[in-house]
Amino acid sequence: GDKPLSDNSVVIGHSLGEQKVMADTKLDYKAAAYQHLVRFVLQVLFGVVVYFLIVSKYPQLSDNTQPSSLAVELQKENEVMALCKVSGPNCILSCCCEGPRAAHTFHSVGVMNYWPSLVL
Repeated sequence: GDKPLSDNSVVIGHSLGEQKVMADTKLDYKAAAYQHLVRFVLQVLFGVVVYFLIVSKYPQLSDNTQPSSLAVELQKENEVMALCKVSGPNCILSCCCEGPRAAHTFHSVGVMNYWPSLVL
């Protein structure tokens, strides 16, 4: 006979008549939480390196700074096309290390200090 499922059970693989019951999905939640924690820690550690190698040496924009014609043209592009038109390191940082990259931008334009924006 059929056994009733517990509150923590999930039925998966139900196509083609195959069914498997995953009991105790709490392990999946713990694994996902651990993966997010590891990613956060790695982003912060990389952010510290980025700060000392790049951000601390990068000039902040002043109030009277005008965008270059290249910057204006880049802003007219959609996100995908703009990503194809930036330098390789900037493209990789934007895709893989978005926390430090965004914090650098916020810091450079004066929106927010680097350290609080790194952990947001």
